[in-house]
Amino acid sequence: MSVFGKADSQGRSSGKYNGRIGELMRPPKDQSWIWITRELMQSDAWLNQSRKCRIFVDALLLDSMANAGQENGRLKATYDQLTKLGLARSSVSKAITEAKFLGLVRCITKGGRYGGNNKPSEYRLTFYSTVSEDGIIYSMTNDWKKVSKEDVELWRKNEKLRRVVIKQKREKQFAGPKNDTSSGRILGLAEVSLRVVK
Repeated sequence: MSVFGKADSQGRSSGKYNGRIGELMRPPKDQSWIWITRELMQSDAWLNQSRKCRIFVDALLLDSMANAGQENGRLKATYDQLTKLGLARSSVSKAITEAKFLGLVRCITKGGRYGGNNKPSEYRLTFYSTVSEDGIIYSMTNDWKKVSKEDVELWRKNEKLRRVVIKQKREKQFAGPKNDTSSGRILGLAEVSLRVVK
């Protein structure tokens, strides 16, 4: 017995499983699901994302599934949702920055607490198409294709130096004057290397 579906008008197989095998090979009817291409999963952007970034991207994928894939461009991941998935509140902004750099995510509407409102930011996954509220379809931009492994390594070095600079500026701001000149020398080196990377 053939496992493929009915023949088409030319007598060829439709290439689709039918019967019990068809049921087993398809996604469950009562479950949400997503598709991710092999090219994306083998890309430098996908393979080099940190655990924090992956949690953030997964949260957006979960929101996409909750809305039947119709809300790309209006996807939300609040701090509370991300902490439930295992991301520390202090790591949220780092995860978002990394996901944007890797080209996996774009911020569409910046949220925040202002004017008595507390609105979450809205994001778009670049590997899915977007339908606007007017019904206009925007195809996927696949920004992640432009990111190479070397770009990721350089960005990570830059982020480390940026954190060192911020930490040293805070120490300098809140602490009294220090006789140790080595920290000032490190601060100068970090600022120079940041200018070179830009």
